[in-house]
Amino acid sequence: MAETPDEGPEEVSRRDALKIGIFTAGGLAVGGALGWLGGTGSRQGEVDSLNRRLSAITSIYNLPELSANIAMLNWSLYTNYALLDEFERKFGVVVNYDETAETQDSFRDVLRTGNQAGFDILVMTDYAVQEAIQLNQLEQLNHDYIPNIDLLDNTFPTPWDSAHEYSLPYLWGTTGIGWNETLLGADGPMNTWTKLFDTSPGSVLRSHAGTFTVQGDRDEAVAAAAIYLGRGVNDLSQAALAEIEALLIDVKPYLADFADATTYYDGLSTDQFHASHAWSGDVLFVRETVPKPEITYTVPNEGAHLWTDNYVIPRNAPHRDTAMAFINSMWEASNQAVLAMFRNYMIANRMALNGGPKSQAAYNASGEPFGMILPHVLTLPDINPLTDTTDNPDRGPLMQQFRARTVAENEALNTLWQNVMSA
Repeated sequence: MAETPDEGPEEVSRRDALKIGIFTAGGLAVGGALGWLGGTGSRQGEVDSLNRRLSAITSIYNLPELSANIAMLNWSLYTNYALLDEFERKFGVVVNYDETAETQDSFRDVLRTGNQAGFDILVMTDYAVQEAIQLNQLEQLNHDYIPNIDLLDNTFPTPWDSAHEYSLPYLWGTTGIGWNETLLGADGPMNTWTKLFDTSPGSVLRSHAGTFTVQGDRDEAVAAAAIYLGRGVNDLSQAALAEIEALLIDVKPYLADFADATTYYDGLSTDQFHASHAWSGDVLFVRETVPKPEITYTVPNEGAHLWTDNYVIPRNAPHRDTAMAFINSMWEASNQAVLAMFRNYMIANRMALNGGPKSQAAYNASGEPFGMILPHVLTLPDINPLTDTTDNPDRGPLMQQFRARTVAENEALNTLWQNVMSA
């Protein structure tokens, strides 16, 4: 095999790593190694260059001491299991993977109880990450163990953790309505929250009583109701919560369920549900894997919730360094692309999305797809709801993101949700 040419002065090739590895393996500093080879002060430039290279490769090639296993809690139906298999094969670390989380409270409970279950990784939504940071419930990330953080798209805003001290994006999407074009018939499209929440005689909801579902996640259900009522998703005033509670109780008799992802996935797959308030990728996953081409996904005209889920490490995680090595592995551009294409959500990894200079040059020359994401994923219905105004010029600006809830606000929301569930 031909030897790989040296890269630029600040870059590191595998051959450079091998050279420096030989020097450092013997306990010699880079400067000492050069001196031993006959170097003098006149070669300080080479010394500095190699020291810079040594610093650069440390975070890439010097992994932390890895544990025998790690434990991860994730939302249901939310990964590509082959990626977990490959991590286990490559690093010899068993991933104890738990995908029983159906609501944000699953993660809040882990953190609230001091991580007694011993999880090393959680996948939490942006606003909940911010809550956990404020409550000092997360471990800080050591970026030396996550060098792939450099692949983060710097145009992707993460106001919940702007310096990425505690989190790194997993997937992002929207929460709208998945519906069956055949079963809805003339009552489609489901392009307004009115069709899900209006209980007046002759309404679409009443016409399909027992076949519609609202999200089983408390915060998602409250947000959709708020948007229908003309309120912002972060209006948690006493008046707003009273109005939202009354609406959800009014709607409840006409619903099949307040359904979690596993439930509405099965219901849409089997025609039990005609329409479900759902996360975008779940709906598209049903359409493509069952397959059911009559299933589609809509961001209602009034707007919807735009969210980003994130890798975080809970405080007192027993294997936090190995968890960081896992996050870094999952943030390899190819792994990010696989995850995006498998689950039909979007990512914030610029190499997977846009590729590098050669990918862009090929695109400019011949129209070849750039990056690693197939064109199919780039044309999903809600690929970029902030800028895609083709179907509805009012849709983009109406996408809303949650802010962190205070402890008092979460208690008020819990009371609201308990009242709805017991009604």
